[in-house]
Amino acid sequence: MKKSYLFIQLLSGFFTVPAALLAVDSPRAPINLSEAISLGLAHSPRIEKAEAGKEEAAWKKTESWSGILPSISLEAQHSLAKKYQLLDIDFGGNPATIPQIFPTTNVSLNVAIPIFDGFRAFRKREAAVEESLAAENDLGWAKFRLEEEIRLRFNQVLAARALFSVADQNLKTASEHLQKVKALKRGGAATRVDVLRSEVQLSEAQNQLVEANDNLSFTTRKLFLTLGMPELDREVQGELAEPDAKKVETINWENETKRLDIVALKHRLESVDAIRGADSVFWVPKINLVGQYLKYNNKTDRIFDGSSTRDAYNVAVNLSWNVFDGLGSYARAKESIYRRVQAEKSLHESLQQAPVEFEFWKKRYLHGAAFYKTKVADVEKSEESLRLTQQGYRLGSRTNSEVLDSLLELFKTRAAVVNAKQACIESLINIEMVLGRRFSND
Repeated sequence: MKKSYLFIQLLSGFFTVPAALLAVDSPRAPINLSEAISLGLAHSPRIEKAEAGKEEAAWKKTESWSGILPSISLEAQHSLAKKYQLLDIDFGGNPATIPQIFPTTNVSLNVAIPIFDGFRAFRKREAAVEESLAAENDLGWAKFRLEEEIRLRFNQVLAARALFSVADQNLKTASEHLQKVKALKRGGAATRVDVLRSEVQLSEAQNQLVEANDNLSFTTRKLFLTLGMPELDREVQGELAEPDAKKVETINWENETKRLDIVALKHRLESVDAIRGADSVFWVPKINLVGQYLKYNNKTDRIFDGSSTRDAYNVAVNLSWNVFDGLGSYARAKESIYRRVQAEKSLHESLQQAPVEFEFWKKRYLHGAAFYKTKVADVEKSEESLRLTQQGYRLGSRTNSEVLDSLLELFKTRAAVVNAKQACIESLINIEMVLGRRFSND
């Protein structure tokens, strides 16, 4: 009996799902930054849109072969009813009317081989290749931007959670202080005014906690919206990184930035140049080598009658010259010129703004890192100041107003530390966005 019980215990342990696996599968399992980025890349509509644009550009590149490669078409026709045209011929004073017989069944194979079109097709092919490269870089840039935005949203949630913790701690401290003041009042060491002021401070702390809770809920929802999963209900796991001025002190502006969006703009400028070259030679005639092979039946009305079919073929050089098309080609040539101007100015604008933005965010980070160090030291000073003020209040050398001021100052400095961390993270992410590359692990 004992052996059977042990065997059952072993089986139950063997088939028990580990708690770690249950935690992973649970919708309430915490989510870290790495997992959030993976979810965002897999579910964000922004990435799906960029991927669709890349695929569209790839197929347009395939389509551009149509002006270079031969075209082959097969046509078939069977007449269901007919009335022949009549041709009048005069044979030396003897007029005759002859019906112009045309095939009842007709199958033709047509081939056209481009020979020369002023290199329009090759330039359009070049434009399609450049546009495809631009779309690939757009996809890479969309992924990079999404990762950076997720990092920003993720750290905003961490900051909101830290501020909530500060507000909660402030509420507990204010509540404890109110209880002490009420006890001192009962002993005659405090006044009704002291109690009222402490109650006001407690009410403000409660409001700050509600506001911090709302901010935490709002930033969490924005994070999940950025991931493309607005209904996701999971707790964010992580801590705010410590600011460090050394991270950005040695980073300088790169004149030839490798930002993927700027690379995409350069490819689009090349694409527009190629289109402009194609549109500008509308006056050049096109020369094609064309051929046609026919199988036809003009003897009987039956569709499938192999004994009555005949064949014919012709090979020719075709020249077509667009002399005038209502100014359509001329207008397209002018449009491509101004499209090129727009692409060039967009690239120029991005290259001009980038170094200015880099310097702004770098200085802001350095200022934020210095401010953070100051506020960390101020927290220690504020905690010591509150301790001494409370001690003096108990001994009668300090007033309740001084205690409340010390409480408020401690709350402000703790919140300032969190805000300084968040400001530095935001600056760091914006520096990476300007440079177009990651150089930190925050």
